[in-house]
Amino acid sequence: MDAVVSTFHVDLKLIVIQLVNFAIVFFVLYRYALKPLATLMNDRKKTIAQGVDDATTNAALVEQTKKLFEQESIKAREEAQHLLHTMKQDIEAKRVALIADAHEQSEKVLADTRKQLEQEKISLVNEARKDIAALVVQSTEKILGAVSKELDSSLIDQSLHDL
Repeated sequence: MDAVVSTFHVDLKLIVIQLVNFAIVFFVLYRYALKPLATLMNDRKKTIAQGVDDATTNAALVEQTKKLFEQESIKAREEAQHLLHTMKQDIEAKRVALIADAHEQSEKVLADTRKQLEQEKISLVNEARKDIAALVVQSTEKILGAVSKELDSSLIDQSLHDL
């Protein structure tokens, strides 16, 4: 071994000191750098695994929420269609009722107007009769007035003649 040491100029003391130095540096690095770094890496690995699990859970929850939303949307549309159909039926029924009511009122107004016109007609006929009767009386008086003078004179003549 002396030949190896003299050929390669290796000092055994230096190698032992180098080994002690390496052991001290390795111990310090392991204790203050590698061990906390390994702990940090394990914590990070757990955090990432938890994140992946949470993302998977959230993805499933999102899918479930989408399905629920679609079901509720379909229900809401069906309910809206039903309400719209019901409202259309109600509006149609009200329209028919309003038309019937308007028709009934127009018939009533028409009947009232016919009654009023009939009463006015009767009133006008009565007034016309009164006016005609008055005119007949006046005409008769005038005619009789002229005839009565002639009649009086003819009656007087005839009475004289009979006597």
